[in-house]
Amino acid sequence: MNPVEEYFHERDERIKGYAKDRKVGLETFRILDTLVRIDYVKNFTWLGVPIMQQPSDMFVVQELISNIQPDYLIETGVAFGGSILFYATVMEGIEWGRVIGIDKEIRSHTRKALEYHSLEHRFHLIEGDSANPATLTKIYRTTNLTKGDKVVVILDSDHSHEHVLKELNLYSHLVSIDSYVIVFDTTIETMKVKGKNWGPGNNPMTAVREFMEGNKEFIIDREIEARAFITSAENGYLRRVK
Repeated sequence: MNPVEEYFHERDERIKGYAKDRKVGLETFRILDTLVRIDYVKNFTWLGVPIMQQPSDMFVVQELISNIQPDYLIETGVAFGGSILFYATVMEGIEWGRVIGIDKEIRSHTRKALEYHSLEHRFHLIEGDSANPATLTKIYRTTNLTKGDKVVVILDSDHSHEHVLKELNLYSHLVSIDSYVIVFDTTIETMKVKGKNWGPGNNPMTAVREFMEGNKEFIIDREIEARAFITSAENGYLRRVK
């Protein structure tokens, strides 16, 4: 076994151990609860633009992009645009793929940060309700996306159950075999976080649970979640298997 193979073997065995260690699970919950309370995700930028994601989630997403090499990564919820630039940076590194960012309102400060950026050729912005089928039609009309493309989907917009479930039903069929739909902020359920139209019992986690009931096309990838360790997507890394 060469050093690289040994590294990955040791990593995989270590990650398997996390699930068996109840103390680690409890400590992880406490850490994440603290990070949510202090708005830790708002500490970071990517290329000077606020990104608002758990760094560990971003590391595993870049691994997925590198391994899958998707033709498109669709992200709902653009916010400041930092995550768009992050995914575009990874795609520039592998010299393949494009990001499609969807938001109901792409604000002027976001357009200012993204328009004429050196990575502009790696992303495309669409303004519209991500849960509306008309927005999917707009994607097909304004990009070269086809049904045969490799696609990763990341859902991070309106966190209400109804909205996320609509997104899952709308975009999941675009996800290619062995690729993912990633649902962020499922931890709203366990962290007891409340927003204007979402909170415990009404959030991305509850939408995932309903979507996965009897679903034979997707599985929850626990290994990816365990590798991230500190994640905003508990039960939210959904891999398409058929």
